[in-house]
Amino acid sequence: MPKDTFYNLSSDKQEKVMRAAITEFLARGFENGKIGDIASLAGIAKGSLYQYFEDKKELFLHSVHWSSEYLLLKYSAAASGTLKKASFVEVFLHSLDHAWIQLKEEKEITLFLQEVLLGTFNPVAAESREAMLKASDSFIHALIQEGQESGQFRTDLDEELLVQFLTGASMRFKEKFLQKVKASGSELSDVLAEEYKREAGQLYELILNGMGAR
Repeated sequence: MPKDTFYNLSSDKQEKVMRAAITEFLARGFENGKIGDIASLAGIAKGSLYQYFEDKKELFLHSVHWSSEYLLLKYSAAASGTLKKASFVEVFLHSLDHAWIQLKEEKEITLFLQEVLLGTFNPVAAESREAMLKASDSFIHALIQEGQESGQFRTDLDEELLVQFLTGASMRFKEKFLQKVKASGSELSDVLAEEYKREAGQLYELILNGMGAR
């Protein structure tokens, strides 16, 4: 947890510090990330960061927490009304579209959280990653239960196995596109967007209908 001095800053100043930290950690990792460079990016003295955070680890972990909260507050309101009575199909397709919107609007924050989820920053982020995975598993469990009740999913398969399948497939899909997005530079092209939508559609088709020839 940050010190009280950090929370005494305005929300704009807090955001500036967090975005500077995310930029540095995403570019250089935790071990090589430099407090001095974060302070410079944020436009503050290096000593000020130690007035806000005990050490670099505390700054990193709060960056993860802040990023999660920021995206949740920015995007969840629009999603919740749309998906209250949605089917698995609608939720799945909406989540893929939603992920692309977040990438376009908040590229660094989205990539940073994906790196945490993929284990790039372990062991320092292991606890944060576990919390994110548990939240994801709970969401997928709920989707599967609703899908089975509505007849969209088979009921003769173990639910935990289905969770592992959906989690593994979606994580590998995101990992693949994470690399493409990182290689694309600062702008996400329309070509990459079309490729994302096409492959997301193939993933959805695979999940519902399998890979056997018909």
